Amino acid sequence: MGWYEDKLRELGLLKGDTLFIRVGMLLRCPTLYLASDRVDSIMYRGVEIHEIAQTIGRRHGYLPEYEVRLELGEKLVLVGHIDLLHPETNTIVEVKTTRNPEKKVYSEYLLQVSIYKWMLEKLSGEQWYPYILLVHDVSLYNPSLRPDIENALATATKHPVWTIEYTTVNLVAPTTTNPEKLVQEKTSLYYKQFRRNKTLPRIPGKYCEYCPLKDKCREYLKTEKT
Repeated sequence: MGWYEDKLRELGLLKGDTLFIRVGMLLRCPTLYLASDRVDSIMYRGVEIHEIAQTIGRRHGYLPEYEVRLELGEKLVLVGHIDLLHPETNTIVEVKTTRNPEKKVYSEYLLQVSIYKWMLEKLSGEQWYPYILLVHDVSLYNPSLRPDIENALATATKHPVWTIEYTTVNLVAPTTTNPEKLVQEKTSLYYKQFRRNKTLPRIPGKYCEYCPLKDKCREYLKTEKT
């Protein structure tokens, strides 16, 4: 077996002939995602903040790290892990940490919650309400962080909710788009390439510097020469 097949099986993303594609693999280069495993923990100081939010979320009826699976075709499954899901109010909350002092909501955040919303609505036939809890990473040691997260998560269950700024966090009600075409195109590309030659695409982007395989990546090296 090659590196891709070994890695996919190690992460539980290849079982028999069925390929499981995580939502994170649609947001950035899938090779980077596999090479870094939990790439978010490399790019952001977000692990502790996620744990704080999930602990508080449990007290408000949220389910942390909720897994959702959607079959896209024969032997192809899309898998998402939602930071916090409230089953009684159909609320989705993704926790994001940022070093940007303006607490900017990046396009990949919007795409991620759009995909989760689309998946859940396809599976349940009900409307779901996505939010982004955006935290500046220096707020980890701010005494207002925990009460701000508590207030934001409680507020997120009361629809409709618009974007609210607290001292240390922003609760963002994003404008989502229908990601179905993008999901189908990317998952089809990944599936066909893996079936053809047991690899996945290498897509240059702003996170290449974090990839342990960058020095062996022809696509990355091409960008370095230009």
